[in-house]
Amino acid sequence: PLPVDLYGATKLASEAYVRGVSAQLGMSSHIIRPGYTFGNPGYPGATPQVDRRFHDIVGASLKNDPIRLIKNDGTQFISADVLAKLYTGCLNLDEPCQTFYGLGRRFVTWEAIAQMAIDKIKSKSPIILEDHGIDEATENFDVSKIQHHFGISSDPLNALDAHLDWLIQTLVDQQ
Repeated sequence: PLPVDLYGATKLASEAYVRGVSAQLGMSSHIIRPGYTFGNPGYPGATPQVDRRFHDIVGASLKNDPIRLIKNDGTQFISADVLAKLYTGCLNLDEPCQTFYGLGRRFVTWEAIAQMAIDKIKSKSPIILEDHGIDEATENFDVSKIQHHFGISSDPLNALDAHLDWLIQTLVDQQ
């Protein structure tokens, strides 16, 4: 691993510390590197996530307003319930220290999410993409290890679809 910034270096140092302490104490530990995690709130009135992009996309779609996004911006989204299965699986994993990417298997752009919202709402919102020089994703992080160890193979599209349904209904109810 070669971190490219201070943030990555501190994360890698923390992982090395956990591995060292675990080895010294004879403990089993595992590293989970979660990606962008989304989901409906765990209880009524709770905020589903701090990132406002889902909310802004649905809100603009409901008003037929333009949706401004960055071209090719996205990630391998993972739903909170799938990530919870990964954490739970690690609690029962009887192997030496493993590192897992807590990611969905598919890269999804914010543009694709906006198009899903527009299609659901039958909105007339145009999607306006700003080019910030982000290349189209051609490779995903390999998540076959979570499939192998825990049977988790998460395509985030169904969960994204359900999350948009919930958010649309929530915003419509607030109007």
